[in-house]
Amino acid sequence: MKAIKMTLLRFLLFWGGLITGLASATGDIEEHPFIKACQENDIETVKHHLGQRLDPNTVFTGDLAAGKPVFALHVAVLQGHKEIAKTLLEAGVNPFQVSSSIILATKKNHAEIATLLLDTEHVELAQINWSIFLAAAEGCSEVLDVLTKVSGVDPNQTWNDMSPLYKAAENGHSKAVRILTTMEGIDPNLGLGEMSPLLIARENGHYEVVAILENTLGISHDSIGDAMLLHQRSCGKNAPPKHTDEPVQSIHSVNTGPSDAVLRYTNVTPQKGQ
Repeated sequence: MKAIKMTLLRFLLFWGGLITGLASATGDIEEHPFIKACQENDIETVKHHLGQRLDPNTVFTGDLAAGKPVFALHVAVLQGHKEIAKTLLEAGVNPFQVSSSIILATKKNHAEIATLLLDTEHVELAQINWSIFLAAAEGCSEVLDVLTKVSGVDPNQTWNDMSPLYKAAENGHSKAVRILTTMEGIDPNLGLGEMSPLLIARENGHYEVVAILENTLGISHDSIGDAMLLHQRSCGKNAPPKHTDEPVQSIHSVNTGPSDAVLRYTNVTPQKGQ
């Protein structure tokens, strides 16, 4: 419990400093040559300032309203400058900055930099799981492929009751869906309430995603067994275990026809051995 509290405190202090810019500052983010060098991939200038004993963990102030970062490592990660990031890591960037940078690398789909950060072994597992969800939601398939290969990640970690697979399917990110389906222990039924990844993809018209889920996981939305399951649920008989405590609604309250009902209420089942 103490460790969790310390992690939360570090997180709040870090992002509080990032948002307000109240941490110690040695120059404006747009004017200081060190930050400018990190932005422009000027490796020689970066090494020069580090050689002059500039602390790589220095927090710079700047035009935060425009979304500009305040740490040199964040600048390098956002810009995709791998060599700058590597140089800063070797200069002694603190582990918490490294761990938080994985989110920035994820949002920019910088797979090589994500690999560089993960190789330090300073990125916390919780940050990686959250990054997997972000990559799935935004279709950042290259960095997702890197993140899903990290030992110990949870393919079924949910955020706002949505799994990464569900979010990728909902948004129609076929490459992300294909990557996620290769993860060991992935639950193809884990969605939002009664809506599984397959069903939301079908409802949103993402037919390529539907095909991937059917072919890769061996599941189908229109089988006779699915129709029977739907009938059982509508009658309140033999209802299978659910992922939520929400009551099963009548099919007549949520659809206009049998096909819609099947798509809305049929959970998919992986083949044996998968």
